[in-house]
Order: sequence, then C-alpha cells, then structure tokens
Amino acid sequence: MVVVAALTYLYFQIPFWNFLPEQAREFLMALITNVIPVYILFAVSYFLFRQVQWIRSNQDTEVFAKNIAHEVTTLLQEEHAITANQYSRAATGLEQIKSRDEITTANIQLIGEARQNIISFSGDLSWTTKCHQALISAVSQNVSIRILCKDPFSEESKRHIERYFRQPGIEIKYYPVGFDPDIRGLMIDTSTAKKAIFVEKVHKSLGDNYQSLGVIGDSPNYEYWGKRLNAENDMAIVSPLAKLFEILWEQALEAEILYEGDWLAVEEKLKRIRQYQQATIGVRSVKLANLRPLHRFIDMQEYERIQTLAIKLRQHKIPLWNVVTIASAKSKKILCPPIIEIHADGQIVLDGLGRVYHSQQLGESELIACVVENVSEPIIGKPWTWDRVEVVKNSDYTKTENFQNPNLAYWRSFDSLHSALERIS
Repeated sequence: MVVVAALTYLYFQIPFWNFLPEQAREFLMALITNVIPVYILFAVSYFLFRQVQWIRSNQDTEVFAKNIAHEVTTLLQEEHAITANQYSRAATGLEQIKSRDEITTANIQLIGEARQNIISFSGDLSWTTKCHQALISAVSQNVSIRILCKDPFSEESKRHIERYFRQPGIEIKYYPVGFDPDIRGLMIDTSTAKKAIFVEKVHKSLGDNYQSLGVIGDSPNYEYWGKRLNAENDMAIVSPLAKLFEILWEQALEAEILYEGDWLAVEEKLKRIRQYQQATIGVRSVKLANLRPLHRFIDMQEYERIQTLAIKLRQHKIPLWNVVTIASAKSKKILCPPIIEIHADGQIVLDGLGRVYHSQQLGESELIACVVENVSEPIIGKPWTWDRVEVVKNSDYTKTENFQNPNLAYWRSFDSLHSALERIS
C-alpha cells in the first residue's frame, strides 16, 4: 500500500515539475500508469470528480497529492468503492441544473469550442438528439469525436448509436465490462487546454438506480447536477479524467447492435446449399441430450467470442442461439443458429459446434437450432461422442483428425453460407 500511495503521489506531482521537458513528464506519467492497476486510477478519478470543492480548498499541490494518496489507500484497505450518495452533491461543488435544456446549451457551446477532439463519458446517446448538428459541424472542421457508452438494450438507444455507424470522424465504443465509471459528460482538446462539463442525472423517485431507455429525460421526473471545468482552475480534475478515458478506451468493446434476425433471409441462403435444396428447414428448440457432434475440435479464439456473445444475448434477452442480426460500424451480418441434421444416426451437429458445446457448459438442457430434415446426402463422416470434443489453441489439425472417416464428396459449403450472411445490408 505504501508503494501504491507513493506512485499515486508522484503521478499528481509530475505535471508541476517544470524543470523537465513536457515530453519527459508525459513519459513518466505514462510509466506510472502502466504500474498502477487500472482500478486505482478509476478510484482516483471518481473520487476527484465527487469532491470538487474539497480539492479547491487544498490549493497546495503537495498537500492535495498526499490527501489523494491517503484516500485511495484507505479505499483499497476497506475494499469498497465510494457510492454516489456518500457525499452530498452540494458539498462536492456540483450545482443543480434547472432543466435539460441548460445541459444541451452547455454541451453545444463546449462542442463549438473544440479544435482538436471531443471525448464523452455517456450512458446512452439520447443527448446527441439535440446536439447532432453541433457534432456534425465539429467533424466537418476535422475535430475527432470518441464516445464511450453503455451497451444499449432499448430500441431507441440502439437507433441513436446506429445513426453514427457510418459517420466519419465519430467513433463509439462500449465501456469494458464492470468499468462504467458513473461519470457523464464531455471533454474537449484533451492533449492541450482541457475543458469539460460533467452532469449527474438522478430520478426523483428511483435515485441513481434507474434503467436508461434511450429517451431524453423530462425535467419533472429527473434532477440534474453539473459542473463546468477548465484547465486553468481544474487541471487536477480534468487531467486524470482524460487519462481515465484513454485507459477505458483501450479496453473498450466495439459498438455492436443486436437485433432478432430475419429467419427468411437465412432460410433463403440455406437453400443454396446443394444438399439442402429439397430439404425441410426450420428453427426450433432441441434437447442437448439428443445431439451428437460431427467434428471434435473448437478453436479457442472462436470459443472466446462465443462466450462473449452468449453474455450479450442474455443481456438482450435473446434466447441462445436464435437468429440474430449484429450491426457494427464495419458490417451488418445475420448469425445463423447451429445447424442440426436429422439422420438415422440421430440429430447431428453439422455447424455451430462451439455454441452447442458452450450451452452444455452453461448447464442448459435445450437451445434454439436450425433443424434440417430430408437431406439429399449423408453426412461426411461418423459422429463423435462428446467426450472427444475439445477446445484447442492451435488450428493446425487435419480434416481426418477433426472428422471420423470423412468422405469430402459430401462436404457442406457452410463457409459460403456464412459469407453470404455477412454481406446482408
């Protein structure tokens, strides 16, 4: 803990070491950032934002840094985080805002002052509705915009994000899992003179514990508290918050929108597979206990993506593994459910083995699958038993290792299927 406190103390001292060149100071701060765990910087930044008035009462940099180091060490020793209600908002220097329009006006003004970049800690992007023209104007003047926000669940929230997928100059990412800092606001020109406005939104009856719906909150139901910060008077606050954003951005998730997919589009592509042209194809729930794997190896990187996707599907209340459309800034694709063929040998997993395997690991008894009957050709080999299935790091195995006694004349062109579904516009 002594080392942590010392490093934290140094981090806030270095910007005032004018005897060193600016590049040297930045290098030392970056070095400390790599030594101090991310969660410590998170705690520091959160603590700073909540105690604006307290910071200003300690103008002496050395005293301030020692106090911060002490507070961070105390927090780590007590193993708990500061909650929004532990300090009164008035005591932290936050001022009550009368209406949402005041926030919009302040945001538009700050966006207009940007000359290099804009970064935003957001919940959803409902605030962009009235700031859209200001954002587009900033982009037209070569101002880069990066926005961190939550993975959206409501249809309105999804539309706000998808609006900017094809907009040059605007990048959107989702907070890393478990690292939403509960800070909302804008910051401009973070490499030079940093300015910022931060806002806290509180539901009058539900407090901080409300679910964002992606619509602009009406003032009768919400209270707003905020503070405008500038580099000259608030460097001790805006500088670590800018650093916090960069740390989160590096770990942030690519913004993707999940929708329930178009089964008819999938079925049409499936019918192009030679063996399925006269088959009966449908989507339905199947029992995992009845399934048998045709191949045995699952690529580890692919399996990790499947695990992440399973979490997202559950968050979005989409059953595993129903038809789903995944839209991002780079593409829009439909994900076909695992493909199960009905044969004399039983219900055979032809495609999507990793997803079926993961459902087993989750303890599920059923999953949604694409079931194909009356297939014109037999499967390419003999099914395995589940104890032979494994997740592997290296994908340099051969088809004869992956399949039992394969006859490649019966190969299904699933690669063509997935390529076609990734070109959905």
